[in-house]
This record gives sequence, structure tokens and C-alpha cells, in this order.
Amino acid sequence: MIEMVKKFKFPILIGFIFVALAIAAPVTAAQSTQVTWDYFKEMALIMPPVFFWIIWTMNLVWL
Repeated sequence: MIEMVKKFKFPILIGFIFVALAIAAPVTAAQSTQVTWDYFKEMALIMPPVFFWIIWTMNLVWL
């Protein structure tokens, strides 16, 4: 359990910051959550094709 906490300390810290922000400033927390979600969706749509392209070009080189 301690190893997992050490491994994921930064995401856990960010989660605590979001919770504290939601309590202290709900409007700002909502805007921050929306921006974070938009960035996550953007990266989720961009990264898989990039990795596919890298793997595909590596396969062409090794054939």
C-alpha cells in the first residue's frame, strides 16, 4: 500500500488540490475541472495515432 502511494503521489496530490479547491472556491474548481477534462480528451485523441504511427514506421524499418 505504501509503495502504491509513493508511486502515485503526484496524482494523489493533484486530487487533493482539486478537492480543496472545490471546497474553497467551487466556481473556480468547476472551471478548472472543465479545462482539465478538455486537455485529457485532446490528449486521448492525439496520442493513440502518434503511437500507432511510431510502431508502424518501426515495423517498416525492421522488415
